[in-house]
Amino acid sequence: MLEEGDMELFTAALKDVANAHGGMGYLSQATHLNRETLYRTLSEDGNPRLDTLHKVLGAMGLRIGVTVMQPESCTQ
Repeated sequence: MLEEGDMELFTAALKDVANAHGGMGYLSQATHLNRETLYRTLSEDGNPRLDTLHKVLGAMGLRIGVTVMQPESCTQ
């Protein structure tokens, strides 16, 4: 989802994973972010900042990787 650029689906999936890992209460404690911020960030209209995304993913044992795109995939 993230690779395809679908942030709505990505944040929805991330919210599902967060719920499976103990919910927003656990995530709030693990990331030191308040629940309201987490609910807003992982909502359908959420647009997480990179540092928030890093904290959330880290709390779930996940991380994002960056790879080089194929030349024909690059847009300018």
